[in-house]
Amino acid sequence: MLVGLVDYFQIYLKGSSDGSRENGNDRYLTLFELGKSQDIIFDEYDKKKHDKYNLIIFKNEPRIQNIISILLRNIFKKKINIFYLADETPLSRKRISILIPFLYKRILINTFENNNSRKNFNHYFYTQPHIPRKEEIIKNKNFILKNNRKNLFCFVGSNVLSISDKGSYKFRHKILNGLSKFRNFSLYGRKWDQAVIPIDFPLLAIINRLPKIKNFILNFYKKKYPPIKNKGPIQNKINTLNDYNFALAIEPYIGEPRMLLEKIFDPMLCGSIPVYYGPEGLDIPNNIYIRINENVVAENLIKYLESFDESELVEYRTRIYNFLLSNEAERYRNEYWAKEILNIIKNH
Repeated sequence: MLVGLVDYFQIYLKGSSDGSRENGNDRYLTLFELGKSQDIIFDEYDKKKHDKYNLIIFKNEPRIQNIISILLRNIFKKKINIFYLADETPLSRKRISILIPFLYKRILINTFENNNSRKNFNHYFYTQPHIPRKEEIIKNKNFILKNNRKNLFCFVGSNVLSISDKGSYKFRHKILNGLSKFRNFSLYGRKWDQAVIPIDFPLLAIINRLPKIKNFILNFYKKKYPPIKNKGPIQNKINTLNDYNFALAIEPYIGEPRMLLEKIFDPMLCGSIPVYYGPEGLDIPNNIYIRINENVVAENLIKYLESFDESELVEYRTRIYNFLLSNEAERYRNEYWAKEILNIIKNH
């Protein structure tokens, strides 16, 4: 079986990085590997090979021209079923095409909620995974459990804004601005020293081609969300997090359906204790991360984290390590997700 992948963003068939996250492609590499063992081959969709595909999957909301092009080939060349994989947040790319009746054979939605009551004939719900196989966790045991870290608290991520109330970016800027006043907090990432236009700003693609209008909007947002003191981009997020006792983890999307991205898992895989802002109701033990809400005060948070002694930090890391190896973590494992997706593909 040959499966063609279509995405608004670049598709990576090799390598752990997805272009913005250094391990963001790991789940797809697992999917490709297991698929190959079952004679399911994934390829970036090529219109010249349209009649060779058995299935097409849109990863997130595609460009309208891609939808039209494939629909025309479905009419005049060969009809191929199309899946929609709603994997990332709908902030920058609204999921408009899923409203079109009968366009998709299956719609797969990333959410950690129990959606059995909401299932219909073509909707499937899954949890986006970010935990590797147990063998890899065991291999990295010393890395995860590393003690006596010299640094207290950090955040790693690029400067992004969203005007939607379903995004957490306004809160993120506020708390990072407050935390940046403290010496034992480090902010890493791109564009924190400059203004950015929200990713969901109307007609953003057109505005980016109009320098005067773009600069006017940038100046407006620079006043509203001023630059924040930071240490700039880094080469390796995983090694950076491993140097800190705590790492700020903020889900970018807080709307419905409730979803998990990599935010809470990346620190765990580095033995850094997540200080987490995100949806309630996680199926993750609450004694392996610290939850914060929109009322958190930067100074109080710093003082609280400073109060932990080394023995308490060791206990936290041990619980994190045990969770990463536990059956509770299975639904967040790359292999679990890959098998789930492959079963849906085979039974379509």
